[in-house]
Amino acid sequence: MTEATLERAASPGSGSGLLYAVWCFLMRQPRLLRVLAAAVRRWPMVANTLPIVAGRDAVVAAFLRSTSFSNTAHAPNLVAGPFSIGMPDGPRYRSERATLEAMLLLPGELGRTSAELARERVEALQRGASASRFDLVDDYLGPLVWRTMKRCYGDAGDALAKGHPGAHAPEDAEKQLFMHLRHVASHLVVGGVAPAGVQCRAEAAGAALNQCVHAHKDVVRQAFASRLPDRPEATVHRNAVGLMWVSHPVAVQAGVHLMWELIEREDWHMKLRQQVAEAGEKALLDDGLRQHVRHVILELLRFRPVFPIVVRDVPRATCFQAGDDRPARVKAGQSLKLMVIGAMFDPAAVDRPGDFLPYRSWRNEDDRYMVFGHGDRRCPGREHALEMLTSLLVGLLMLPRPCRLAGRKAMVYDGPAAAHLHLVF
Repeated sequence: MTEATLERAASPGSGSGLLYAVWCFLMRQPRLLRVLAAAVRRWPMVANTLPIVAGRDAVVAAFLRSTSFSNTAHAPNLVAGPFSIGMPDGPRYRSERATLEAMLLLPGELGRTSAELARERVEALQRGASASRFDLVDDYLGPLVWRTMKRCYGDAGDALAKGHPGAHAPEDAEKQLFMHLRHVASHLVVGGVAPAGVQCRAEAAGAALNQCVHAHKDVVRQAFASRLPDRPEATVHRNAVGLMWVSHPVAVQAGVHLMWELIEREDWHMKLRQQVAEAGEKALLDDGLRQHVRHVILELLRFRPVFPIVVRDVPRATCFQAGDDRPARVKAGQSLKLMVIGAMFDPAAVDRPGDFLPYRSWRNEDDRYMVFGHGDRRCPGREHALEMLTSLLVGLLMLPRPCRLAGRKAMVYDGPAAAHLHLVF
């Protein structure tokens, strides 16, 4: 089945596409989700009927009670094969997470690599034939995130992109890879409501990723030999596939989200541009500036998180504090929805939650990073993502004119994900 056929089959009008379309729409509406979260916080006993929590304490408690509220909710949607993100707590999960962490290079190394690439790409954008217009996804974030992350794969990085199945020409291979990565990652969010076309597309993408890694298994094994000397081939394969689809699409989406939010805040956009201009040539590697930009990024993502709602399985009947004096009950076999966006806007957790304040005080400093999860199962690539996003945002701020949306339909979505964001500078 061709990509075009799959795209048509995945349209909201096919099969049970209505629920899929509604869910995708909600995931793209952070302001609406904040209103819904406020209602859930005000009437927390709704959780007895519709298992959902939106208060800071209730969401954090659910993150920390990982045996009662399990990550196995992700398992049915892992179309590229088993991965630690969908495993219950236990020795296997800890072993798989250790493998994934060993595959990652140090955050600082990825930060320096992404800074180099951002400088080169910004210069190329200014030299281009259409120097004032570009697609933030295809022309900037997509290639730069991949070319940063592929350093973790050593010599295997180039082979995985160039040899990706489905591309009709070498120059198409990278974009084909990015599309497959996005389809697999999006299914983590929409798998439970996906119509047949979307399910088929995601499974085909997962199979293509596995085929690609298997076809280059020798060079992949060699690339990780020094970091994973005793891991079986199947373990290396599984995590090599997982690292690709969990790192690239999420970082790209985070970059789109934060840039969208920044463009809407002209005062902060201009302030950051001025600070970058004052730093001059050293801006991309200036530690003080990078730390400042990091704070701004976290606040931008608070307003538009990549995963505003996450889901957890309930393997056995349990009670939990939803925010009322009376505990809420949830039956075995149900799932609990955690409104992360609601927790980060809970007045009980932060003062003036509706204001944009990068240096705001949090009751618990860990909450500043809740867009990456919470507790022992928070994202193992949190620091790596922040280093990359910092470099990529500083690069955009170095353009000669501020970025702005290229028209009313600058954003193009594919399901819950931003497929394109057309900008001009």
